[in-house]
Amino acid sequence: MPIKFVTLMVGKNMRLQEIILIPVLCFFIFWLSVAKADDRIIINATINEQNVRFALDTGASHSILLKRAALQLGLRVCKEPADLFPPHSFESAGQTGLCRFSMGPFNTLRQFLVADTPTDLTSDVDGFLSWSDFWEYPIHIRASKGQYDVLDSVPAEATGWPYWRLKANSRVLGFEVECADDDAIRRRVVYIDTGADFGVSLSNDRLQKWIACNSNETPTLGAWYCPGDGGLLVREVYFAKTLDLDLKRRLALLDVPIMAESKGLANKPDFEACLGMFALSRLEMVIDGKQGKIYIRPEENPNNKYQYNRLGAVFVPREMQDTDLIAHVINGGPAYNAGIRNGDILTGIGDLDARKWQTDSRILPMDRFWRQAAGTRLKLTPLPGIEIFENHDVHGAFYVELEKPTDE
Repeated sequence: MPIKFVTLMVGKNMRLQEIILIPVLCFFIFWLSVAKADDRIIINATINEQNVRFALDTGASHSILLKRAALQLGLRVCKEPADLFPPHSFESAGQTGLCRFSMGPFNTLRQFLVADTPTDLTSDVDGFLSWSDFWEYPIHIRASKGQYDVLDSVPAEATGWPYWRLKANSRVLGFEVECADDDAIRRRVVYIDTGADFGVSLSNDRLQKWIACNSNETPTLGAWYCPGDGGLLVREVYFAKTLDLDLKRRLALLDVPIMAESKGLANKPDFEACLGMFALSRLEMVIDGKQGKIYIRPEENPNNKYQYNRLGAVFVPREMQDTDLIAHVINGGPAYNAGIRNGDILTGIGDLDARKWQTDSRILPMDRFWRQAAGTRLKLTPLPGIEIFENHDVHGAFYVELEKPTDE
């Protein structure tokens, strides 16, 4: 069986990253690699005076309680109205009866939608809270600190920050920006998704214009699970040194990964971009839902660095229940130069059996293997596979030095 040895050596122009599963507009997406708690905004609350742990997800249209949590809390789960649950969400399990929900000063009787996850990828949280449930309260978000505060009023200091108008009549958090569209100026929407750990996803037109102006930048690949977009998806991920999101008022992000948006948001005619947690870690914001404003200022001296996928490949199953992890490979990248090809089946990472990714806790999150420091020597064991999916043919040199494949 061939063993591929890959040494990750990255030059100054090389920026690579792997993205794995995101929640987006009106449906949910889960990272194949489980996001760490510090990649999310965690909210501790109670349901019927029992402690629960939610992740804030401003990219979700509805709050969700996971089925296992509902059962542990002793809540009655019944079938939900057909028009209530988002049509492209993961598997619906119904909705709860009325329960007492408390989060700091916020205390109310409410019902929760209940859902099953396709695999045990969310064991550290009991559900996801949508911004739409608390829109009438001023909210302070400082993603770099994992901070989410429900306020009595907008702080006087924040009223002096630049502000943008919120997208009206939207259950998903977003704000309006002005963008150049050929010779015209158009009003578009930038969405905010605290349920995703990526940098910025862009509309296809905006991404293609960026690629045309930055032809020397080389991408890596990211993969995520999106029920509403047909299951498992793979996207190319680039690195932007500067990304301006508004023509008239400066809203610039520095050193962020960018990618194409999935169909859910990209099909919206006003979609311009979506900010994930890494991009949000560069900003501080106060949201005033009643007045329809969002105040934003840059975070002072951000010191976090994105952990990029330095492999130039991802391995994903065709279906979430499959054990085979199929290779998607950037031409000319480390994995490609080591001999791994699209359609190969990953059977081993070092001494680990990669086919046990669903049951062996040492395998997930898999992206930690690809995000190791430059110069790391990986041993990957693939089986030759069939050509599937699209061929990601990328032009431009990779500043990567690799050892030749060897056999055992």
